[in-house]
Amino acid sequence: GIIKAEVKENIVNIKLTAAKNLQRNLDIILNEKSFRVDFLNTGVPHAIVYTQDIMNEDVCGVGRGIRSHSRFSPEGTNVDFVQKQGEDELRVRTYERGVEDETLACGTGVTAVALAMFKTGKTSNQEINLNVEGGKLKVKFDAESDRFTNVFLIGPASFVFEGIFNVEKL
Repeated sequence: GIIKAEVKENIVNIKLTAAKNLQRNLDIILNEKSFRVDFLNTGVPHAIVYTQDIMNEDVCGVGRGIRSHSRFSPEGTNVDFVQKQGEDELRVRTYERGVEDETLACGTGVTAVALAMFKTGKTSNQEINLNVEGGKLKVKFDAESDRFTNVFLIGPASFVFEGIFNVEKL
């Protein structure tokens, strides 16, 4: 869909598409161990694993298993591990499909986490700070009875590359 963005100095404010398909308390069995996850599609599918010790989670091993679990076939899903650090602050680590590894940040992932934490009553805030391996992000939204509106992902941006791309006519 169309994604609108606004840049002010080095902060980018992105209005995301509507989240859909929230599923709660899905039981996923991996190697005889059970994981209870929530699922939400924020433009990309995300399974959310709640943890009390995020720095010691096997993000790659467990993430890979959940990512390719039959429950999410055939496309698979990203897997976000989340630990609550305060009423409006969360720590998130993401195993991303396609990359097939942990990434430094995932915008649709932190958005899925923030919305799921609100919908499941784990936070009452509609503006949530998220700490990821790559830095700090923020998600804010309006919550209506059965959906979210005005969902924004906010974070810093920096210039990292410049190039020239030549297109030749065929």
